[in-house]
Order: sequence, then C-alpha cells, then structure tokens
Amino acid sequence: MLKKSKQSAKKILYSGTEFPVPDQKHAHKELTIKDRLICRAFHLFSERGFAQVSLDDVASEENVTKGCIYGYFASKQELVLATCHYFYQNWQENAFQEIALGKSPRDSLERLIRFSVNCCINDSRNRVFTTEICAMALRDPEIRNGWNQFASTTRDAFFAMASAAVKQGDMNISNVRLAVDWMYSTFQGVKLRAVYEPNFCDSERVERVVRFLMRQLESECFFNES
Repeated sequence: MLKKSKQSAKKILYSGTEFPVPDQKHAHKELTIKDRLICRAFHLFSERGFAQVSLDDVASEENVTKGCIYGYFASKQELVLATCHYFYQNWQENAFQEIALGKSPRDSLERLIRFSVNCCINDSRNRVFTTEICAMALRDPEIRNGWNQFASTTRDAFFAMASAAVKQGDMNISNVRLAVDWMYSTFQGVKLRAVYEPNFCDSERVERVVRFLMRQLESECFFNES
C-alpha cells in the first residue's frame, strides 16, 4: 500500500506540468546562463517582491547585461513566469523526497504537511514569493492558471496520502476530498496571517501547526458530509 501510494503521489505531483520527473543523475549538473538568471530572479523576487525588482537589478546581480536577459526572456513577465515554474518544480521535487521517506501513508502525509508548512510559511522568502504570486493572480490570468494548477496538484498529493492512510486504517475520514480541501484552505489562511504576523508560524510553532492540520483532517465535521 505504501509503495503504491508513493507512486500515486509521484504521478500526481508531476502530472500536468511541463517538467519531467526529477532525474537524480543530473541533479548537480552545471546551471546554464538561463537557469542562473531564473535562480537569481527568484531570490531577488523573494527578498523584495516582484514590483521592486527590475531586469536591470537581475542583470547587475548576475553580472550580465540587460541585453543578455532579453536574449532569453522577451519581457519581465516571461521571467516572472519562469521563476514561478522554478518554484513549482523545486517544491514538487522536495515534496516527493519527503513522501518517499515516510514509513506509512499517514507518516508520508504528515511529512508532506510539515514540509509544506516549513517551505511556504516558515521560510520567509518562499512565503513572500508565494504571497506575491497570489496577489498577482488577481489580475494576471497566466499567473493565476499556473498557481491554480500547482495548487490542484498539491491538494491531490495530500488527497492521495490521506486516502491511502484511510484504506490502511490509520486515519478515520469519511470524506477525504472535502477534509483535504478544508485543511488546505486552513493552511493558506495560516500563511496569509504569517505575512502580517511573521512570528505566527516560526520554528517553535511549526509542529503545533502540523498537529493541528493533521487533527483537522479527522475532524468530525467531515464525517457526515456528502
């Protein structure tokens, strides 16, 4: 059951994206100029936000000309989209590594939740970046579609692990899809609160948040929902 659930989660995480399943043999290959520009832009956007970073800033930090950037990206919008895909891919690669370490579906689910809390809430850079994506998604269809796809695959990964845990008898959830949807919504609410209360989910509170989200999945309010 665990092996099958891990395979399901892996398939879910990498389905519908433009990225292949990570090949560990090439994980440490030298970055191309384009990859370096994306990586640099991601870190600048994470520190300052999208609006506060220009192509000149990226070029200066990477010691290239602005013309070099235009050789790979027609506009700042294209670079922003590339950094979004960069974040999604890294999240998926690291998420599956956490799932693979689990000793049971329930353990894999808890590891995935803990990873998500640490990555998207406790990590201030990722919190800034993902919050900026959500803000831009209000008016930018491309950003919105990309984020929606990422969010859907994330929820499906939670669903796969929770469903496997229920089948194994380790969790009691009558409507897994609904429970996961509400847990994910709570997670997003915690992330939003952490934006204006940076200490709301610091390292000391991470385990408390993880335990709360795990308990929420088995909350009785979901037992009789259709």
